[in-house]
Order: sequence, then C-alpha cells, then structure tokens
Amino acid sequence: MFSRQRDFFDLAWKLRMNFPYFYVAASVILNVRLQVHI
Repeated sequence: MFSRQRDFFDLAWKLRMNFPYFYVAASVILNVRLQVHI
C-alpha cells in the first residue's frame, strides 16, 4: 500500500511537471467537442 501511495505521488509529480501541456491538450479537446456539438 505504501508503494502504491508512492506511485500516486510520483504520477502527481509528473502531471505537475507536464501540467501546461495537459492544460493545452484539455482546452483543445474541449474546444473541438464544443464545435462538434454546435
């Protein structure tokens, strides 16, 4: 369970390091979905 928690923190750290790219990708996907919906 401890190693699982450590893996979670490692994943969170990687996400934090790559947050700008993740934010850009999420915004692009959201815009595409909205355009397709309209």
